[in-house]
Amino acid sequence: MDRWEQNPEILMMRQVFRQLEAAHDELMAKLKISVFDQRLPVWRQRARVLFEKLWYQHVKPTGNGGETQAGVVYTHCLARVMAADGLQLPDDIVSAVE
Repeated sequence: MDRWEQNPEILMMRQVFRQLEAAHDELMAKLKISVFDQRLPVWRQRARVLFEKLWYQHVKPTGNGGETQAGVVYTHCLARVMAADGLQLPDDIVSAVE
């Protein structure tokens, strides 16, 4: 085990990235959107900006274990961006985003 694998901040960020990837994959599967969809890069960029703002506001001031909520926050951001771009979302996803 190297020093990176022992660093708590690195471990936390790895957990965050795993959560983001899982949330992204789950949302794409639910919406039946191909990973090759040309709209994805723009949606991801806009969602990332929104995610960083919301996650920072939610986690940093409280210091709570926000890494466990990263996927939920990212899904919310990505779905909001998609809906703002005119994509019709199923009711269960829309209610979670509102």
